[in-house]
Amino acid sequence: MNVGFREAMRDEDWDCLFFHDVDLIPEDDRNTYVCDAHPKHAAIAMDKFGY
Repeated sequence: MNVGFREAMRDEDWDCLFFHDVDLIPEDDRNTYVCDAHPKHAAIAMDKFGY
């Protein structure tokens, strides 16, 4: 993740980034990739946790 962040910031001075593990991709289409004022956990309902 740190290497990806550094490489992304080389190309442009991003003010919003989304980080997640490959196994924690949001499964709910109502969860949008938008930059809010506060951080949020976008992958809270995971099938492997039996929700």
